[in-house]
Amino acid sequence: MSSITLSLIQTKIFWKKKQENLQMLEEKINGISSPNEIILLPEMFNTGFTSEPVKVAETMDGTTVNWMRELAASKNVIIGGSLVIRDGEDFYNRLVWMLPNGEIGTYDKRHLFAYGGKGQNIRLAKKG
Repeated sequence: MSSITLSLIQTKIFWKKKQENLQMLEEKINGISSPNEIILLPEMFNTGFTSEPVKVAETMDGTTVNWMRELAASKNVIIGGSLVIRDGEDFYNRLVWMLPNGEIGTYDKRHLFAYGGKGQNIRLAKKG
């Protein structure tokens, strides 16, 4: 039986400060000395949770997804984590699963956490 080696990164997130979070996470990823096949980032890793998704949302060709693509390729690992993605008029808490060859898998969170209003402004598009 083969095994999978993964690293989980749990860290303080700088609220709504995308560039600071990406820089900090890249430093942590670069500091991993053991071999890895998968690196998992915290939920909403690039901005933290917010009830104002329009202020932090990106598209799938935005800064964070491209950062994940470049880092996965350079480290030859799968990188997974969720962020707010805008698709048309809809917003998603989307898990992005980035393979080193640039292929992407995604999962849109269906049951958003609403305590304290965190899910009130995020609409889910209906999928077929």
